Amino acid sequence: MPTYCVLVLVLCPFELPAPHRASEAYWQALKQVALDLELTGPRCPWINDFESEVRWVRKNWREASDCPPLADGDRLPPACLIRQLLNSNCAYRQFLEARREVRRLDWDELTELLSETNRLREVWQCAADATSADHIWVCRRRALKRLRDLVGEEAYDAGNLPPCVPLWRFDIAAAR
Repeated sequence: MPTYCVLVLVLCPFELPAPHRASEAYWQALKQVALDLELTGPRCPWINDFESEVRWVRKNWREASDCPPLADGDRLPPACLIRQLLNSNCAYRQFLEARREVRRLDWDELTELLSETNRLREVWQCAADATSADHIWVCRRRALKRLRDLVGEEAYDAGNLPPCVPLWRFDIAAAR
């Protein structure tokens, strides 16, 4: 019965009043519903206001309804590799910024390259947020949605992420 009541409170198309205090059975039902909807993890902290928490679950369920499931994060590279890729991106951006200051004649081209590098950083930051064990589940799902929006649905579904820096700009033939 508590689970049914909590589901009605959360899934109802309009907001129903909920009590500020509730029994342990209702709290457990709310936590289980939030877990099943992939909004919170098992160790997520809760405040002692049942009404506020019902509102939070309800709001986040609605906002996350078009977000990919958490399982999509399993297709991403491991978090440690993502951190290394973000570090590479950061080092490359610093190089570009320094080079732009020295090579004023190439300012526009380097600014464009910096812009591309920043867009790639955004992709990899979303991947980092989606795989972070420190983030609550709803934030991880939002990061997956943002990642899908950035790379496109087809690339997202295929698991094709762009490189962490604009490799297409590198003149490999000149480096030989």
